[in-house]
Amino acid sequence: MRLLVSLATFALFAVPASVSPRADDVELVVSAPRQHMLNPVMAARGFGKTVRFGARLSGDPEDNEEYYCLDEIWDWGDGTESVSEPDCDPYEAGVELQRDFSDTHTFGQGRWVVVFALMHLDEVVIKGTTEILVH
Repeated sequence: MRLLVSLATFALFAVPASVSPRADDVELVVSAPRQHMLNPVMAARGFGKTVRFGARLSGDPEDNEEYYCLDEIWDWGDGTESVSEPDCDPYEAGVELQRDFSDTHTFGQGRWVVVFALMHLDEVVIKGTTEILVH
């Protein structure tokens, strides 16, 4: 669902996030705020809108080494990406896994598909996407 604001010239809307389910009932949901206003004066000067994205690993990945200490890749859809490679202790059964992830990015006007992936040794373990529109 997209919300339109009649008083604003520029707005940012997020399309509901896609969910990436896996056979082991673990899902990764990627989301962004539903609506932001992009100041028309700032947009005319070439400035963008900074948006905070969140991703949540849900289901029951506990005690599964496959989900431990994964690289986090945000592909912003504009030719750039953010990469986080955590420095973790060796895996031990019962260790608490990271489930919540977030990052921010500044977008100009346009439609952007953002992909968040959790990776291990350059292999995608799980990923999800969301789409935003800045106008």
